[in-house]
Amino acid sequence: MADGDPAPSDSEVVSTYWTQHRLSSSETSADRLQADGHFWAWMHVDRLVTEDPDAALQLTLLLADAAPDDAALAYLGAGPIEDLLVHHATPTMVDRICGWAGRNERFCVAVRSAWLTRVDEGTAERISKLGRRR
Repeated sequence: MADGDPAPSDSEVVSTYWTQHRLSSSETSADRLQADGHFWAWMHVDRLVTEDPDAALQLTLLLADAAPDDAALAYLGAGPIEDLLVHHATPTMVDRICGWAGRNERFCVAVRSAWLTRVDEGTAERISKLGRRR
């Protein structure tokens, strides 16, 4: 996407984010080269995490629901979700994350994949207590 283009829809971001992930982790060099054309979706999610954590949380829920497998959920957790926890771990945000993780197994798997070494002790403890329902 170019500057000045209208904001993409959530479904477009979700689809393109996972396409970029698939292509960038491919064993085929042609696929990895194609991934660059989809990198805007990753940048969009990253910008939301920085500038609009509420919108980023909503988008990470959609990304978790659309993730193709558990490895993709781990990628989501170690990326945008971990960054949300590091940069925006207010009590309200942590409550929302834990609440969604308690209601959405796929989101819970992603949250449990976040590395908790850069968050405060209380946040790390709450996230560590999230259980898997599998």
